[in-house]
Amino acid sequence: MVMKHIFYHLTAVMVVVVWGMTFISTKVLIVHGLSAQEIFLFRFLLAYAAVCPISFHRFFARNLKDELYLVGGGVLGGSLFFFLQNIALGLTQASNVSFIICMAPLLTAVLTVLSVRTEKVSRGFIYGSIIALLGVGLLIFNGSFILRISPLGDLLTLLASLSWAFYSLVIRSLTRKYSPAFIT
Repeated sequence: MVMKHIFYHLTAVMVVVVWGMTFISTKVLIVHGLSAQEIFLFRFLLAYAAVCPISFHRFFARNLKDELYLVGGGVLGGSLFFFLQNIALGLTQASNVSFIICMAPLLTAVLTVLSVRTEKVSRGFIYGSIIALLGVGLLIFNGSFILRISPLGDLLTLLASLSWAFYSLVIRSLTRKYSPAFIT
């Protein structure tokens, strides 16, 4: 039982490390001549190839409404989020993008409270999120905060964070009906 928990924790750490490296990797790819569209296409194809083997038993949702929710989630969280993020990485600092993207959970919480009246956010969640955001800021800026604002790049990153927040709301309705592998 303990070994199972260690495996899941190590997997989570690996996902965080890989996810964190994507900002730098994408910036390097852009600097070396790939466009945001090309990076998005390659990333999508790689993700699709990785997910297909674990989601082979179901290809379509049970009904048209759920299928449309999945399409909406794919557009918001799969396409628009990464597309905006990739374009932003070509216009602003990778540190700006990673910091602004870290606001996505807070934006998701705000949208959830505004759209789902039964959902409440505790003070602990808000304080914890702010502390986590400050911690991420300390890691990203590594004690040497040099403010380099690129209005268009930073705005596109904020729009990417909002896209992820809306994706989270769209997918929320499907989590009780379908497995995470299928939704992914």
